[in-house]
Amino acid sequence: MTMKVIKPTVITDAMFVSSTIPETDYPAWNAATNYTVGTKVMRAVSGVHRNFENLIAGVDATLPELATAGATPRWLDLGATNRWAMFDNKIGTLSSVSTDLTQVLIPGSVSGLAALGLTGRALLVQVKDVVGGNIVYSKSIDLDGTIITSFYDWFFEDYQQLSDVTLTDLPSQYTSPEVTFTLSATAGTVS
Repeated sequence: MTMKVIKPTVITDAMFVSSTIPETDYPAWNAATNYTVGTKVMRAVSGVHRNFENLIAGVDATLPELATAGATPRWLDLGATNRWAMFDNKIGTLSSVSTDLTQVLIPGSVSGLAALGLTGRALLVQVKDVVGGNIVYSKSIDLDGTIITSFYDWFFEDYQQLSDVTLTDLPSQYTSPEVTFTLSATAGTVS
């Protein structure tokens, strides 16, 4: 038996092209604002993309990501913003949206992709040879994992979500491919 390992790629701002998930979880943090205890803010800047909850009332110009430790931390790190949650290297952290979820990335040479904890009806992965170039790979995956063994099952079996997809056949010969990941549903939220 042959085993393939997908080496994780840390997604950075430079690799991120576009998304259908707005980065509007909470109001943006402002150094001059007098925050009350429990106020939630977002830092949607390069390299951060995190949500925070205020623990000490008042004004403080210290960046939230630099004020989460010590004897009296000012901010509680609530985790990645919804747009970036899927890239936080933690299994079980989901990004979700009420429309089709599409992420376009330029991750460098890749040969595999793992999507875990999916909720939706179909997944489409496309790879272009360069940004805006020709499609060199396209795979559509039906996320209906329902096992039908009889006519009765066809009509009455509940939908079973296929939640994990692993692709190991992406064309790795391209050094700067554009990868588009689209998760869709017939209704409701996708994640």
